[in-house]
Amino acid sequence: MCARSLCDAVLKAVAKAFQGPKRELPAKVFRMYDVSRSGCLSKKETLRALRGLGLGNYAGHGATMEKHRKFEQAWAKCDRAGVGEVTLEEFRLLLSTLLPDEDWT
Repeated sequence: MCARSLCDAVLKAVAKAFQGPKRELPAKVFRMYDVSRSGCLSKKETLRALRGLGLGNYAGHGATMEKHRKFEQAWAKCDRAGVGEVTLEEFRLLLSTLLPDEDWT
């Protein structure tokens, strides 16, 4: 198993471990990927968190142009301060923007 497949398998297992009310999931995943405990996720950490939620790739290998474009538009909307990081509330907004039919609040 290559490192990428192993990483994806671990992320899916972690996401499964966080089963519970859907509204709590973004906060749990956010805290898990906020390794520096800064209260913010970088773009790279956010993309990992999305994969950890089982939402697939929005950038890099395996991402479609449409998913990449959709992510970049959502990121621009949610990174309100324009600093390349999102807070938990901005992360929730990003999820709602990417998946408008889901209730992440």
